[in-house]
Amino acid sequence: MIIKEMQPDGNFEDYLLEGSVLKIGKQIMDIDALQKEEQVIIDIIDDGRFVANIIIPPAVYEEIQEPTVEGEPSISPVKVLIDMDSVKLILWDKPILTVEGE
Repeated sequence: MIIKEMQPDGNFEDYLLEGSVLKIGKQIMDIDALQKEEQVIIDIIDDGRFVANIIIPPAVYEEIQEPTVEGEPSISPVKVLIDMDSVKLILWDKPILTVEGE
């Protein structure tokens, strides 16, 4: 996964990547399941604060050749598992909330 921090020395949301499952803040998402035919951009908001973007590239397919009943080969497109190295996680500074008077 490509990680980009938008502010130097920022206070970023914690994240954990396990396979294609990304946990960021209170949210858990399967990036492979979210991949579509076109690029997908997901905005992550936690407690009303914008903390990250996830940019998922378009799905990739490979052609699989299978025999048919008639003996002629049939070619079917099959979605390839997502290459997590091509997914971008853009982290934005998560301001620290303070209570007035403290």
